[in-house]
Amino acid sequence: MSAFDWKTDPTQNGQVDASVPALPGTSARFLPDAARGIMAGVAMLVGDQGGALVAQGQTDVFEVQTLSGLKPAPGVMIGFWAHRDSVAEPALAVDGYGPARLLAADGGELAPGAMRKGEFQLVVWDEAVASGAPGWRKINPAPTDLAVLNIGTLMAALKAILPTSPPTGSGKLWFNDGEFAVTTEG
Repeated sequence: MSAFDWKTDPTQNGQVDASVPALPGTSARFLPDAARGIMAGVAMLVGDQGGALVAQGQTDVFEVQTLSGLKPAPGVMIGFWAHRDSVAEPALAVDGYGPARLLAADGGELAPGAMRKGEFQLVVWDEAVASGAPGWRKINPAPTDLAVLNIGTLMAALKAILPTSPPTGSGKLWFNDGEFAVTTEG
């Protein structure tokens, strides 16, 4: 069991976690065991969210094994290090569940190549907003997310403002039949 199984209603926690003996009438001699169980649960939660996990796998399904063992549910959050760059649209499999969609912070699909080796990924299970198609939503937009998302906008803006015939002067940028070009003569 883990902190992910604990309930916000204290009365429901008496039997939810065997490592924390908390049934009514439990002997005080079990208090040290309960305290150690709570400490272990918090340590697992900290590790699951704080950078102790590294993804595995050979495909664009990033596989993560948590310290606590969990199942995807609203509010479950984990953090992990990407072990490789993605090539196609990435997905995430956690503790044998999945693979599930891996979404950008804004809820949109992550573009192929958006996951980069060595980047820390903080994700939360999103069922509340995307109830029809739940998945893991990134909380931290990485620099590569912003670059992938904004490159199309940048290219469209440049095409809209650049001339389509060579301007006078050397070193002037223009848009030439689908490609960017720079003038070489004045």
